[in-house]
Amino acid sequence: MYTMPRIYSQERLYVQKRLDALNYSKMATINLDDEAVPIAKEKLKTSDDKYFVTSQLMESKRGIQLVVYAGEKGKKQKTQIFIEPEAKRLAFDQTDLHPTDVFVELKATFNDGTAHEIKS
Repeated sequence: MYTMPRIYSQERLYVQKRLDALNYSKMATINLDDEAVPIAKEKLKTSDDKYFVTSQLMESKRGIQLVVYAGEKGKKQKTQIFIEPEAKRLAFDQTDLHPTDVFVELKATFNDGTAHEIKS
């Protein structure tokens, strides 16, 4: 015999909400204030599973933006790099790791031949 923590009708509603939460957790996230809407996402890791790189293509009010996250798995800090093709801009989040702490050199070349690089 099992004693339920709630009355039957409440337990049934609780179970339904838990099942819905599982389905909702698999859905793509869309920012309703149109700050940045994810278009595509790719995750890569080294064969020894020590390092990772995640790239995410986003559509924002400023246009298309590529965001790259990289770092060592298990560590809290990572680098976050922003590439904006329309503005021909390569930048990184100042509060995270500097890109040269993860990469030796980082270079973005845009359609018109303009290139920006970050290296130590």
